Amino acid sequence: MKQGLKLSTKLTWTVIVLITLTVIISILVTLYFGQNMADQSIDEKLHNSQLIQDEFITQKTRQLELVTLLVASDPAFVAYIAQSLFQLNNENNQIDTSSIADLLRERQQQFGFDVAIIITSDGQQVARSDQPTAPSRNLTDKPLIKKVMDNLIPVSGYWQDGDQYYQAAAVPLARGSNLVGFLMTGTRINNIMAADIKQLTGTDVSFLHRADQTNVLAGTFNLNQNQSIKTQLDNGWASAEQQIHKFRIEGREFQSRLSLMAPQHGLYYLNAIPSDVILAPFIKTRNTLIIVGIIMIIAAFLMAAWVVKTALLPLRKISHATKQMAAGEYRTDFPTKVGADLAELNQSVNSLANDIRGRESLAKHMVQLSKQSQHSIAPQLKKDLITPGKVIGDRFKILQSIGVGGMGAVFKAVDQELNEVVALKVLKSKQQTNQAVDQLKDEIRMARRISHPNVVRIHDFGQIGDKVFISMEYVQGFTLHQIIKHAGKMRAFAARHAAIHICRGLSAAHEAGVIHRDLKPDNIIIELDTSVKLMDFGIASVDNVIGRVNKDQEIGGTMAYISPEQAQGHGVDERSDIYSLGIMLMEMFVGKRPFYDKDIEQLMLKHTSEKPRPITDFWADAPAELNTLIMACLAKKPTDRPQSVNEVLKQLKSIRF
Repeated sequence: MKQGLKLSTKLTWTVIVLITLTVIISILVTLYFGQNMADQSIDEKLHNSQLIQDEFITQKTRQLELVTLLVASDPAFVAYIAQSLFQLNNENNQIDTSSIADLLRERQQQFGFDVAIIITSDGQQVARSDQPTAPSRNLTDKPLIKKVMDNLIPVSGYWQDGDQYYQAAAVPLARGSNLVGFLMTGTRINNIMAADIKQLTGTDVSFLHRADQTNVLAGTFNLNQNQSIKTQLDNGWASAEQQIHKFRIEGREFQSRLSLMAPQHGLYYLNAIPSDVILAPFIKTRNTLIIVGIIMIIAAFLMAAWVVKTALLPLRKISHATKQMAAGEYRTDFPTKVGADLAELNQSVNSLANDIRGRESLAKHMVQLSKQSQHSIAPQLKKDLITPGKVIGDRFKILQSIGVGGMGAVFKAVDQELNEVVALKVLKSKQQTNQAVDQLKDEIRMARRISHPNVVRIHDFGQIGDKVFISMEYVQGFTLHQIIKHAGKMRAFAARHAAIHICRGLSAAHEAGVIHRDLKPDNIIIELDTSVKLMDFGIASVDNVIGRVNKDQEIGGTMAYISPEQAQGHGVDERSDIYSLGIMLMEMFVGKRPFYDKDIEQLMLKHTSEKPRPITDFWADAPAELNTLIMACLAKKPTDRPQSVNEVLKQLKSIRF
């Protein structure tokens, strides 16, 4: 197959070309379109300023409306106004308007508006806060007053009083269901408001009235600048609203936008910003970008090759390790340190490689054991147990015996109702004590709480006549004990693969609140496809007598794998299973258990007091991490062991052979 350029070479030149093109395009865009960007920035600045200004004015109006409603909701205030207007209607228009004006001034000082006016229900001005002796006049021609009189609801808008304009709010004054009159309040449109808006928006502001000619009502410009604005507006430079216009004031160019504020009153506001303020950053950026661009192009040629080579080093290591694995060389190392972008790939490929190594190595054990067991004969059972061909409860047809234990026998059977092959664990007749039956019930109750691919599934519990049984998932394969007995010890990769899956199943049991208490190779079965499953949680919740041992204190668990606390009759937890797991790990990797003795009491004593030999005594090249892990699992005190199976699992995955 013809090979092209190396990936590193392609990437190097790609990076160089991309950087160069990027820099050149950036420079060209900045040089030729910088002004457009500046104009867009000005437009956005003015647009945002208008939005902020509109929101500011709206909030001020709402605030004024709320204040007006607050004043109008004061019963004492309304009562006083009602009494005064009653006198006005019944005493030949004789009323002390100055007292009402004083009352309005008190509210003005309290709430901060600039003017307040009391208006009768027919639209006549009675009193106002800024004129103690204000004459009566008809206000029904004012749009704001007409609107509140027509709708009898709070309204807000603008109020013109001579040359002065106000933001205003008007509300009805009511006493009970009777309309008393109206209250209007207002705040001046003045330089103070313009200064507040400039502080918020960063743009200069002018409030304008445009009719036959332009009048500047307020703003942030000085008198000379206001006159210049007035002149240029009257000359028509900003006849169109919402468009960007340029004008000069005292030799300085401004860009501005004119917006309608109150169409009924001919009110506008003008936002303006100096052009040099906006353009300065763009000019500086353009010059800086040109200089930096030249430097980047030069640096790109020097650094691209080195960067690409360094960045691709972990990928080359992963590729090399994968190539070796594909060629059948499994003793190859994947990189331990990679970047975040390659970590998942490296971990996935490494995990896949280890899984393939483990399955292939474990499969060799299975093949060898299968060849040896081709002519094996099924276990012979005593006559009081079920014989093949018999149907239990008109449901389970016995096919063959699988094995015999201390408490009963296991058969391969067909569930005729579900047409499914199952394993049937049947209690021996002589063992059918209440304790044994209760133990089986506990077994199925506890085991049903566990749902995991590495745990044999329990289906049902039953009792037919003198036969008590449990139906469970049928697994075709060999026990871990059979594999170790045949091979002496397991291949390293096979042992690690099996151990990892044992840990996963045991972790699922612990998470379900179940302690196995009888973890041993006989209770681990390997399917023909190398799947690993834990089985026989028969003493997970009740102690039982093991073998033919009779003691005052009954002890659960097989003696060769029993934890010190079990041997002493103390309470057990997940760490007891971890001790038994440590013994199994040692037996799987080196073919030896830490303690042997034909005398059961001596064997128990060794578990509680004798220090185990390191696995390096049997396997000189054993990884130090594996020896440390097994010795930690075999610690006499539970507090000195790993505190969870997941800790063991994590360390197993990190061990390299």
